[in-house]
Amino acid sequence: MRVGILHSLSGTMAISEAPLVDAALMAIAEINQTGGVLGQDIEPVIEDAASDSNLFAVKARKLIQCDRVATIFGGWTSESRKAVLPVVEELNGLLWYPVQYEGLECSKNIFYTGSCPNQQIEPAVTWLLSHKGKRFYLLGSNSVFPRTANKIIKAQLKQQEGTVVGEEYVSLGESNFTEIVSRIQQAQPDVVFNTLNGDSNIAFYRQYQASGITSDQIPILTISIAEAELQRIGEAAAGHYACWSYFQSLDTPRNRQFVENFQQRYGSDRVTSAPIEAAYTQVYLWKQAVEQAQSFEVEWVRVAAYGQSFEAPGGLIRIEPNHHVTRACHIGKILPTGQFNMIDIDSCNCPIQPLPWLGLEPGNLNFPEAAIKMLSDVSQEIHETWELEQKYRELEATNVQLQREITQRQNVELVLRDSEAQLHALLTAITDVVLVLDMQGRYLKIAPTNLALLHKPPDELIGKTLHEVFSKAQADMFLCRIQESLETQQTFNIEYSHPTREKKEVWFAASISPLDNNSVIWVARDMTERKQAEEARRSAETRYRSIFENTYEGLFQMTPDGCLLSANPGLARIYGYESAEELRAAVICLNQQRYVDKSRWDIFLERMQTDERVSDFESQVYRQDGEVIWISENAHVVRDPQGELLYYEGSVVDITKRKVWEEALRYQQECTEELLLNILPSPIAQRLKRAESTIADNFADVTVLFADLVNFTEISAEIPPTRLVDLLNKIFSEFDHLAEKHSLEKIKTIGDAYMVVGGLPTTRPDHAEAIAEMALDMQQKITRFKGLNGEPFRLRIGINTGPVIAGVIGTKKFTYDLWGDTVNVASRMESHGVAGCIQVTDTTYERLRDKYVFEERGLTSIKGKGDMITYWLMGRKDS
Repeated sequence: MRVGILHSLSGTMAISEAPLVDAALMAIAEINQTGGVLGQDIEPVIEDAASDSNLFAVKARKLIQCDRVATIFGGWTSESRKAVLPVVEELNGLLWYPVQYEGLECSKNIFYTGSCPNQQIEPAVTWLLSHKGKRFYLLGSNSVFPRTANKIIKAQLKQQEGTVVGEEYVSLGESNFTEIVSRIQQAQPDVVFNTLNGDSNIAFYRQYQASGITSDQIPILTISIAEAELQRIGEAAAGHYACWSYFQSLDTPRNRQFVENFQQRYGSDRVTSAPIEAAYTQVYLWKQAVEQAQSFEVEWVRVAAYGQSFEAPGGLIRIEPNHHVTRACHIGKILPTGQFNMIDIDSCNCPIQPLPWLGLEPGNLNFPEAAIKMLSDVSQEIHETWELEQKYRELEATNVQLQREITQRQNVELVLRDSEAQLHALLTAITDVVLVLDMQGRYLKIAPTNLALLHKPPDELIGKTLHEVFSKAQADMFLCRIQESLETQQTFNIEYSHPTREKKEVWFAASISPLDNNSVIWVARDMTERKQAEEARRSAETRYRSIFENTYEGLFQMTPDGCLLSANPGLARIYGYESAEELRAAVICLNQQRYVDKSRWDIFLERMQTDERVSDFESQVYRQDGEVIWISENAHVVRDPQGELLYYEGSVVDITKRKVWEEALRYQQECTEELLLNILPSPIAQRLKRAESTIADNFADVTVLFADLVNFTEISAEIPPTRLVDLLNKIFSEFDHLAEKHSLEKIKTIGDAYMVVGGLPTTRPDHAEAIAEMALDMQQKITRFKGLNGEPFRLRIGINTGPVIAGVIGTKKFTYDLWGDTVNVASRMESHGVAGCIQVTDTTYERLRDKYVFEERGLTSIKGKGDMITYWLMGRKDS
């Protein structure tokens, strides 16, 4: 027979919960060794909820529906328990919960084998007030149990003249307590009451010790960590305190045998604790209930469990009708070994009756089950006044006394009236419609909750029957459910719609629960938005199906090895099939066989495995008729709730036409780019492509060179045009190579003149030297070309350095040109020069005098400038 074990084996709660799995497995092994249960071995099914309350619900549903377990053992935090509760109630499962908790809950599908607040929190606070002081600092995790426990503590302190000097909550897994420890030092409490959960305790105790606070100065008492967690915390917790129903150091024969068995099975370094003891014990309690019921059925086991007792390692325990167990209570001082030195508190050594409702117990006062259920729904809101909690405890004490002394009945009734008033105040905060109807469907009471949802004002409904408010068919259905609830004493759920006083149609989800033998409580919740969302979802599904069937995109689902699971007509058209049915019937695989480049399938799989999706994955594939087309794929991984891979899902688009146009466009772009770079410098071409309206720049320091072929005009008149152009092309091509070699920018050629510049459009500090090298190389290159008389051509070269303006002119034919006095003077240097010589201005000479050899020409009359001192560049100094 299978049973479920549901705990956190990873995440922040694993430090506490993992040992509970070992305890349950040890109990199961012992039971199997003695013949099992009803002749069957117990088979444990272990699930890791990974410290995630939502995952607890998912795993619980799996255990009950898929694994068919007879019961579930597990949980630690109240969030995890509350997540599992609706699942076990919906599926009629049974959860055994082994940890102390905040109370105010009693599900027929859960047995609570840990301590209630009156079995742990209240004795711990009483002991601290008597032995440590009245100033408390409360520290806990930001979750249900710590917050509710601290509200209970504050109420008890108020009653017993204690005070709270600080209250802090942190997220699960928090590891930085520096500021909190500092605030504790400043507050100087007598004690820190610790309800932190999980591995946050490791950081807290270590940082508390590191701050210099000792256990003698401000001790910590915890109700949420025990021996298992202390193994990880180490000596930082030594000297502080804990309150539990069990300690490993309990010196009884039964406990010594339990510890010995546990360590023999799991290692001598392992420890036991109260949660471990409860996780072990509750397996035996379930076994006894099954054997008494002679059935594994939940209903039979639940009834048989009431009154079951067991000699647990911590002492005799018994299951009470309220689904909780009697428990002892012990205070322990933490030793450096991680064990506890038990402190004698005589008032708590005997088993304590569980009072999860703080005395306001359903069984004791005939308190309506439906009212208890509503109180549990708002358990976290009852802290509006902790005086009410004190009255609950007073009520419980008075109730016990009532059984002994009938004369105190009037005091009990007074407390009950006060409690009912408080409960009424809570009901007014509820947004549901709450009604009381008799077995004939007559309105008896209407709670003052969200009256706007009623069909009529309350005073017009009281005394009327359902048939006077609703249609006959609807009223008959409601009355049938009311009578079934009263006959079976069970809750029934229904959904219906009805107009409000504002004539607005509202959908309700209602629960009908028996209040007594003749009346029911009817709680209806507005579910209009949910209904509208469901309708919107159905509409969206219809639209999606239309899109799926009619889109031109191919949609698919396939296995990881490429086998097609589903496809739409669009995918069939892309691969050359008449319909999706024909495509599926062909049993084709969308793996490497469809790719022209077989490696594309491997790349597709690699991306799906690493990124779990691919986007715009373009490839060439074969159609049914062998035609090659281009496609673009988008796909992602689909997993089940447990994270297991199910299939790949995605879309395919035929991009063949786009690829053809892209290739044509790319070719045209390359041609345009090449043509543009032949006309303009690359940086200027890039700016022009960015659509700059006007390209014009100031350059403060460049060097400009003009060169002219001497007597070339006379030569051009004597040779044919084709030969003339061919000759100029060869000469200027040589000059272009030199410009490229020296990283200079050719500006233009005009007839037999050549213009080049250094220092733009990209600035450089050595532009004058680069131009000088260019000029010397040009003089050398020109000697390779000869005229008609066999003599080499000669050049006149002029150079000047200074600022210029550079820019692009023209709209259809672009030209990159230079302007400014520097350009004009460089041109004059050429035109006023001598054949075979390089004439430079005084400015250029100053830049080059240290590296090059010059001859002073002296004063020279320059057109438009007057007399200027110029120089002949003769060569490099190193040559």
